Amino acid sequence: MQWSAIVAVLVLMLTLTLAPADQSLEQQFENAMAEANAGDANAQNLLGAIYQTGSGVGRNDEEAARWYSKAAAQGDAAAQANLGSMYMEGKGVPRDAKRGIGLLKLSAAQKFPLGIARLGAAYANGSGVPKDVKGGTELLLQAVDSGVGLAAYELAKGRLKGSWAPTDDQEATKWFRKSAELGYANGQYVYAKNYETDEGRKWELFHRAAMGGSHLAQLKVGMFYESKGDLDQAIYWYTRAALAGNEGGNQARFKLGLPDVSGNYPVNRVPFSSSEPAKELDSHTAITLFVVGAAIAISLLPGGGEEGGSQSSGASSDKYCEPCISPEREAYGNQCQNSDTGALRSRICY
Repeated sequence: MQWSAIVAVLVLMLTLTLAPADQSLEQQFENAMAEANAGDANAQNLLGAIYQTGSGVGRNDEEAARWYSKAAAQGDAAAQANLGSMYMEGKGVPRDAKRGIGLLKLSAAQKFPLGIARLGAAYANGSGVPKDVKGGTELLLQAVDSGVGLAAYELAKGRLKGSWAPTDDQEATKWFRKSAELGYANGQYVYAKNYETDEGRKWELFHRAAMGGSHLAQLKVGMFYESKGDLDQAIYWYTRAALAGNEGGNQARFKLGLPDVSGNYPVNRVPFSSSEPAKELDSHTAITLFVVGAAIAISLLPGGGEEGGSQSSGASSDKYCEPCISPEREAYGNQCQNSDTGALRSRICY
């Protein structure tokens, strides 16, 4: 198996992690930018992931796609997988399934596990290619063997919804558990929320998912700390969720007294505040968050909606959709409507 792309990015991540303690996060970012501008494909892919996830910078899909494109043009398998997904979803670039599939095939041809996983999901779901459940499943299983949690998550969804495999709750549970074990943030969130019965383990998984970039988990962890009276931690996690730059961060935005992504402010809701200013991140945490952004480029970026998989524009069974969160109410077409502002957001379905 060819791991050169992974190893190269890991080396870059290690270099950043071992940077002098007095080197600021901004300086590390500038160094990565310099490497990328000098033509280093691994640094270019890293910057794409940082912009796509908003890790340490504002989320910017167009800028993410620009850096992924530079790396993909040099044959970087990770960038090909990431850019291919952006074309499939129309994020940062015009939706172009043919081009997206072409990039995923290039990545898979280099035996890059994430490219194999995303290509397998495309075939299994018939996204941009003629549906091939058998071929898609084989690719997903191959990716699971390589340690890709996204692949296990896709297998779980197929079993849960019966969209391309017979509905089997036990199989779905098994694959959601596997995706969580492999460190896939969205799998950790879904498994903790719907299947884990041990409360201690459940909150451990929620916290891991929040650290891994699941915005729903970040919101949930923020609500947990708020309920415990630790407002500094609550604000920290609400801020992480709000920086998502999408509808999934609206509730966190309202918690912070900020407008939603459409500019609507909460009505008759007073945001809480901590008794002291939110604590600055220490250098170790800042570096860790930067490295998480790099790691996401390799294995954690979802292949569809925020919690993995594309969302349906039509109505779906509530069993597969995140519930609306107070003060929201359910609205037509898998929407949640804020009772205070009337703002709509798409529900996350899986």
